[in-house]
Amino acid sequence: MSSAASPHTRRFQLLDVGIELSSSDPSHFSLVDRLFGAQEFRPDGRAPEIHARFDGGPSPSAGGFEEPDPGHIHVGTSGDAPLEVAEWTFRACLGRSSGFHIVHAGALVRAGQGVLLVGPPFAGKTTLTLALCQEGFEYFSDDVGPLDRGGLLHPFRRLAGVRLTEGRRDYVAPNPGAALSVVPPACPVAWIFLLEAPFPSASSAPARTRGGAVEAAVKPLSVSDAALEVLRHTLNRASREELRERHGLHPHLQMLTELLDIAAKARCFRLRAGEPASTARMLRRLVDTGAPSPQD
Repeated sequence: MSSAASPHTRRFQLLDVGIELSSSDPSHFSLVDRLFGAQEFRPDGRAPEIHARFDGGPSPSAGGFEEPDPGHIHVGTSGDAPLEVAEWTFRACLGRSSGFHIVHAGALVRAGQGVLLVGPPFAGKTTLTLALCQEGFEYFSDDVGPLDRGGLLHPFRRLAGVRLTEGRRDYVAPNPGAALSVVPPACPVAWIFLLEAPFPSASSAPARTRGGAVEAAVKPLSVSDAALEVLRHTLNRASREELRERHGLHPHLQMLTELLDIAAKARCFRLRAGEPASTARMLRRLVDTGAPSPQD
């Protein structure tokens, strides 16, 4: 094999999943290298569980990959190859992680207290996460809140994906000056905020306004509702058989039991977000003082 055709490789440790990627075209890894540059994504020395080989041909399936055996995957790329490779790598982590509940949420830390911003797509998780970083919160993720089976929140410091008007994403560093050479320690979840959907139903009560702008507000959320919402927003691409291997005969019931225990140790609120900076200031006051301000 000529040196020009020699495969380039990348190894990542995404949570508890070791992934090795190879390709004859190093440009396939340009976005992966940017997204997973933080220290927590460095391999831990174990043999990776997943080996994926990329080429420049058309994708062999609608999902962008085929799996001839459990450990080795051949992946074709088409269209935007760096984005496709990065998305495939992330999906592989979601489908194989056994030690984490991977929640679709913004994740931050303030004075050792883990904060989850849980919500549907387009609810404003990334925007609010970035605003909270400006208020002194430490960034864990704008999109992924990994909870281990003991209830600790772990960092997953991908670049924040800011949605653009035409549907693409721009990837930015939340704290440009922050060092990525030290992995922040995992911490207990102390706050869970469920962001309301961006388009409330017609029957919803009208939001309070000041000068025509929607004001942020929080409302206590029960532990059971919080756990159910976290479960609903858990990113889990595993098959039912794989879930049964991890969690037993009734996997979602076991997952709910574990999430109930996590939510019971946190303060849980519904959050109607207003302007990002003012919402972030309100949440900082709440987390710092332990109580909503009177106007909230």
